[in-house]
Amino acid sequence: MSSDPNNFTDNTVMDIAFWVDASMLAGESAFVRHLVMGLKAEGQRVTFIAPAGLDLSSLPTLGSRVLTYRWNGWEKFSVLQKLRLNHVARALQDSPPDVLVAWGSADAGPLQMLAQSVMGLPIVLWCWDAGEMFAPLARIKNVRHIVASSAAVASRGSIDSTVPITIVH
Repeated sequence: MSSDPNNFTDNTVMDIAFWVDASMLAGESAFVRHLVMGLKAEGQRVTFIAPAGLDLSSLPTLGSRVLTYRWNGWEKFSVLQKLRLNHVARALQDSPPDVLVAWGSADAGPLQMLAQSVMGLPIVLWCWDAGEMFAPLARIKNVRHIVASSAAVASRGSIDSTVPITIVH
């Protein structure tokens, strides 16, 4: 019996979630498109998490779960910010992805809120620039692995870091 990659309650297929934002789409949408197509060709599920209103037409979202949220960075009340991510957190708790891939250039605010709401959600942080390894995103407790775009970027990583770093050439 083959498993259906569109059935998000089937535990025999991996579900890889991508945290999508405008900076990632501007610089790496072609790379992400190829990565997602490869995952789908292998029968894996893909979830996209993106701000509402962001144009996802450059990504292969057909057959994928797409979760959107509204985020106002100017709001000072963390309760209101959490409420904006509540439906995304609930969907991820009901059917959690195996891993969430986020770009080091992403806005740390909403991703930190989501990590607090969905405990145990492992995050892989993809860093294209050495400065991203020292950004607030790299200090989120859910970050389990860092992917560096080169040896030069990886060499700038913190020596006392307990998070493993993989170099992709």
